[in-house]
This record gives sequence, structure tokens and C-alpha cells, in this order.
Amino acid sequence: MSTLKIGIIGCGGIAHAKHLPALAKLTDLAEMIAFCDIIEERAEIAAKQYGVPGAKTALIQPLQSMLLRQVSM
Repeated sequence: MSTLKIGIIGCGGIAHAKHLPALAKLTDLAEMIAFCDIIEERAEIAAKQYGVPGAKTALIQPLQSMLLRQVSM
């Protein structure tokens, strides 16, 4: 079974406290492949912390490439 490719929209306090740690534990089911936040620095911090290259302020590129199958907001 392949992993579900997930893009994260919003990388603020709740994401860092709840969503991201929970998703990081699901390595056999889910893979975070994109981070997006209106404040680019937040997305960059999350991307670095979870080992994902290239944070975004928009998810257009991952959506256009069809790699992204799920988003978490």
C-alpha cells in the first residue's frame, strides 16, 4: 500500500502542537509532502523540522503535479 501524500495548510501553533506530530507518527500510512502558510517563515520552519524540501505560500505546484492527494487545515 502506498502512503497518502498530504499537504499541510497552516503551520501555526495548533498544527505544530497537534496535527504535525500526529501525522509524523503515521509513517506507514501518510507522508507530508508540502507545507503552506500565509507567513512563509512558518511553512519553512515546519518543512525543515519534518524534512520536506521547499515550503510554499501556495499549494498550486503540488496540486498541479497531482502528487498531493489530501490536505490538512
